[in-house]
Amino acid sequence: MLYNPAAFPMSLSSGTRIGVYEITAKVGEGGMGEVYRARDTRLGRDVALKVLPEGLAADPERIARFEREARTLAALNHPHIAQIHGFEDVAGVKALVMEYVDGPTLAERIAAAAHGPGLPLEEALPIAQQIAEALEAAHDQGIVHRDLKPANIKVRPDGTVKVLDFGLAKAIEDVGRTLPGSPGGPEKVRPTHSQSPTITSPALLTGAGMILGTAAYMSPEQAKGRPADARSDIWAFGVVLFEMLTGRRAFEGEDVAETLAHVLTKEPKWDGLPATTPPALKRLLRRCLEKNLGRRLRDIADARLELTEAASEKDAPVPATPVPVAAGRTFTVRHALVVGAVALVAVVASVAATLYVRPSVAPPEVQFEIPAAGTSSFMSMSPDGRMIAYTSQDSAGPRLWVRSLDTLEARVLPGTESANIPDWSPDSREIVFSTTDLKLKKIVVAGGRPQTLTSILQGNYQRATWNRDGVIVFSNTGRLFRVSAAGGEAVEIAAPDPAQEETFLATPWFLPDGRRFFYSAWSGNPDKRVVYVASLDSPERTRLMPSQGKVQYVASGHVVFMRDGTLVAQPFDPDALALRGEAVPLVEQVNYVEGSGQASFHVSDEGSLIYRNTAGRDDLGATRELAWFDRSGKRGDQLGATVNTTNVSLSPDGTRIVSHEGARGGDLADIWVYEIDRNIRSRLTTEPTFEGFGVWSPDGTAIAYQANRGGVPGLFRKPSNGAGAEESLLPGEVSVVLRPRDWSAAAGAIMFDRGGVGNLGGNRDLWVLPTTPNAKATAYLASTFDEAQGAFSPNGRFVAYTSNESGSYEVFVRPYPDASSGKWQVSTNRGQAPRWRRDGKELYFVGGDNRVNAVAVETDGEFRAGATTPLFDSANRFAFQSPSNRPYDVSADGQRFLLSVQLAPQAQTPIPNADPITVVLNWTSRLTSK
Repeated sequence: MLYNPAAFPMSLSSGTRIGVYEITAKVGEGGMGEVYRARDTRLGRDVALKVLPEGLAADPERIARFEREARTLAALNHPHIAQIHGFEDVAGVKALVMEYVDGPTLAERIAAAAHGPGLPLEEALPIAQQIAEALEAAHDQGIVHRDLKPANIKVRPDGTVKVLDFGLAKAIEDVGRTLPGSPGGPEKVRPTHSQSPTITSPALLTGAGMILGTAAYMSPEQAKGRPADARSDIWAFGVVLFEMLTGRRAFEGEDVAETLAHVLTKEPKWDGLPATTPPALKRLLRRCLEKNLGRRLRDIADARLELTEAASEKDAPVPATPVPVAAGRTFTVRHALVVGAVALVAVVASVAATLYVRPSVAPPEVQFEIPAAGTSSFMSMSPDGRMIAYTSQDSAGPRLWVRSLDTLEARVLPGTESANIPDWSPDSREIVFSTTDLKLKKIVVAGGRPQTLTSILQGNYQRATWNRDGVIVFSNTGRLFRVSAAGGEAVEIAAPDPAQEETFLATPWFLPDGRRFFYSAWSGNPDKRVVYVASLDSPERTRLMPSQGKVQYVASGHVVFMRDGTLVAQPFDPDALALRGEAVPLVEQVNYVEGSGQASFHVSDEGSLIYRNTAGRDDLGATRELAWFDRSGKRGDQLGATVNTTNVSLSPDGTRIVSHEGARGGDLADIWVYEIDRNIRSRLTTEPTFEGFGVWSPDGTAIAYQANRGGVPGLFRKPSNGAGAEESLLPGEVSVVLRPRDWSAAAGAIMFDRGGVGNLGGNRDLWVLPTTPNAKATAYLASTFDEAQGAFSPNGRFVAYTSNESGSYEVFVRPYPDASSGKWQVSTNRGQAPRWRRDGKELYFVGGDNRVNAVAVETDGEFRAGATTPLFDSANRFAFQSPSNRPYDVSADGQRFLLSVQLAPQAQTPIPNADPITVVLNWTSRLTSK
């Protein structure tokens, strides 16, 4: 039976063929795929076949890196290291072929020990000797295991040891090389585990065993997110040896958080070693388990010698296995620098939950850092504290990533392209998130495809909260909605109160009863910003306190929130709905967006804390570049430095480009002007809020743009040379977004989108602001559909725009100023971003296939459109992720196109001074001491 790719990733049944390999039995599974015992029908031998999961197999860059690592590991030809045979790619399924090792794992061997809690010395010493020899061979080639534990060690019936799962090992040559596929990490010499596909052993260890096992063998430096080198393997070797001798782990706790705290703060129970333990062996264990790297044993070869001495002290012969060593070896682990296992600290981000409630003396508060990944505010911790989710950019665009305890790497959740803002189900099994194609979806973290729950409206989506009764409350277009976790129609439950000058409602958070919830009511007037408590059962709301953003409740009986730039916690009585006592400062300078109250922190139900901290504002790293393309798609040179913009507009004379570029958090952006001939790029606006969507005045002397002032987005203009003050064109309105699109001399007006809570369904309409003195803005086209991106024809007689009235976004044209006097549909297979040629003879748009299209048109009399001519692939994967984007412009003669083009991942610049995610265990201990 040949492999059927349509069935992937379902488990493969016995008899399925993948190339020359015939499946005989399933052996295990883990975060990096399923493992099968298979028969090599060509060579007549059994192998272990690792079938890679969809999320990895579908990513060419990660597969290429995986294959490179497999080739590196295949060079570890040693009798005590499980061999890599090859890599299969058949009918879309990709699998690693490994030596099949029969026999129990060392974990099983220890558990089955018949003569006491541990293995007898005469059994433990030969096993330890062979493990040390395997590590020495790997270290000599610059490869570090980084996940050594009894479950990754097999003991054959004849006593031969095989070390498995060098999956996190990295060759030394990778150090210092910028690697593709990073989800935002800033350090080119320290790639995250999300870049590091695991080459996993056939050993099966799931559930709590895997969780505790991973934590129990971590070195202190790994737990702190620091680079791991050969000394981390030496630490793990010492932990394994201790467990072999005592039958218990050197560092053990009731959960992962306590286990990690013991790794960092406690010593093993040395008195648990058998009385017959030779002094040399005790000395070796203490040197291996030295928390201070400077005092830890530095070479595993020294451990092998110590084991030989220990055997002689015991008078127990050690059947050493001869290992050939190349003569004249000069490269040893003493000189090696190995890529660090920084993402393993995702384990640290897990359950600190029970630490602060135990009656015994709690371990001290411990902080860890995870290298920066993803959008600053768009991260969350699962209620049980075991996982962190965040959105991050890779070669496939923005997707959801999860760092959990049952794997040593961050992993992408397949099918979550264009995802935003993850939030968790109360049982920590699912994530709810929004997408830029206006859907609210959920996904099972353990596996599966996203399920659409409901449609959302065009406008800001700001987080969701999910109760145990299967009700999700989320913020969208400034209002609060509820929807069933099983899916269905979203129902509005709260809206801003104009009488209170409220502009939007955001960041709901359920209280323990699952009926009442916090939310923040925002206002352009800081004195009107309030946190309320509302209920699913009543339209009434109770004022709690002034708001500076989201408020979250933790089981210790506290609420956590921002106050004047500092994250604080204060006692809260959920029955009386009242704050008690004084607020306790937790962290200063947490990332915070003044204009919207977005704050980069999140807590688990039990009280674990994650946050990002910054002392200033850092722009996003470059992900795109500007370049000219001709009508055939032939590319010209890059214009200026790399950028991070998806909105560009050429000046009327074609010499300058206006764009806006965002900064961390998503609510910060500035207007930039680039002079093409002089290759000079300058910032036009500098306010710490959002300024964007710039359009040129007809003579090029001014730029109109959207700017958030006091939390309300209005229309402003400023001289394009920067030599002048900002002028308000149209003040912002409560819960309404104003976004300029075009400025026409012939029409004598500025075209802008107007949308938000005030419109039917929250959709956008097309409005115009005449440029005559004292003129008032009026609606040009208002309907129940979403109309946007209006562009005047050069003679001012027509407007091209996009609308979703047909069910998908298409390009239409209507007369100006009377939109009701005609309508012509131009695109037929989706279309956005309409642009006109300067003489009005051609209209351009980006189609659903991301191609730039040209349509011959007549605008002198009645509008006429000819056939659509596809020009070239826009090479712009963001063209349809947001109807707001305008990723290209066209020269006056229609012969050249300016595009904002996505860079290849390896060419993207990292976030400068990017903020790591800090994880705090047992932080509530400081509250009880106050």
